[in-house]
Amino acid sequence: MLRNRCLLGGLMWLSMPAVALAVIVPGPQQRNTSAPTGSLAAAGWQWQGQFGGFLGTPIGPRHFLTAEHIGHGVGTPLLYKNSAGVTVSYPTVAQFLDPNSDLRILEISGTFDSWAPMWDATVDGSEVGRPLFVAGRGTARADEVFGPSSIAGPPFGRKPSELKGWLWGADDRVQSWGTNTVDAIINGGSSLGHLLYFDFDRTASNDEAMLSGGDSSGGVFIQNSSGQWKLAGINYGAEFQFARTNGGATFNAALFDMGGLYYAPPNPDEYIAEESVDQPAGSYSTRVSSRLSWINGVLNGSARPEAVVPEPMALGLLALSSLLVRRRRCC
Repeated sequence: MLRNRCLLGGLMWLSMPAVALAVIVPGPQQRNTSAPTGSLAAAGWQWQGQFGGFLGTPIGPRHFLTAEHIGHGVGTPLLYKNSAGVTVSYPTVAQFLDPNSDLRILEISGTFDSWAPMWDATVDGSEVGRPLFVAGRGTARADEVFGPSSIAGPPFGRKPSELKGWLWGADDRVQSWGTNTVDAIINGGSSLGHLLYFDFDRTASNDEAMLSGGDSSGGVFIQNSSGQWKLAGINYGAEFQFARTNGGATFNAALFDMGGLYYAPPNPDEYIAEESVDQPAGSYSTRVSSRLSWINGVLNGSARPEAVVPEPMALGLLALSSLLVRRRRCC
């Protein structure tokens, strides 16, 4: 069925108590903080640089891509490992802001010796239905969240509660990663453009990814039919604020079932009815393929850089435009 969902824009959590597991996963490891191995060894971890408290992804010899809403700009260096495994600090000298999405490109002084190729839907095909790899520096997984259950239990009636997911934990800005599958492409309007959407499934792998505060600006990578991993998205936001009663105290969490709870940002709060199937929360990343024309204009020198302005002071949870999106939930 269709539901309206208000997206708290931008996973930017600076001055308020928060969490930082980077990417929350359901497995017993709670988070993946070391470089992936095996089939994921070249999935994109190697192209993630640390940019302030967030991440940036090189996309050319002198440019890297970030989320605009994180606030960092010229003056904040990118710490990036070169092909020899040495971390180099690259000063930023110019920035370019996309007027039709949350993307920001920064130019460095120096030269990267490795950068991520970008997903092009006209060549690589649609992202929908494809497995993804995602990185971030968000929150840790904290206490379990329980809620009403739709499953009948002995001796009669319904079980009093079931595990719904986990609260956000302590903010340590540790880089981590997870996997998921692109479920849909959402139209965020003229200011946000197209967003890749992926939900948090209970029955998926131990590495199933859900974004949390601080994961903004991390890269989403997809493998094409030739086996090449490409940058497909830059993390934007997630569905994360809930309440147990309408207008009640809110809490931030990564939930694989929102049933029986209130989704808090709308006014009034939206009740998510408890059903026999999970109703997972989801994550959103700005779609790179939709903005390739603007990106390539920056890379080839035809776009003009923005005037350098002082970086903003640290804010609390930044709710950019409170994007109201509509998406389909299937059984």
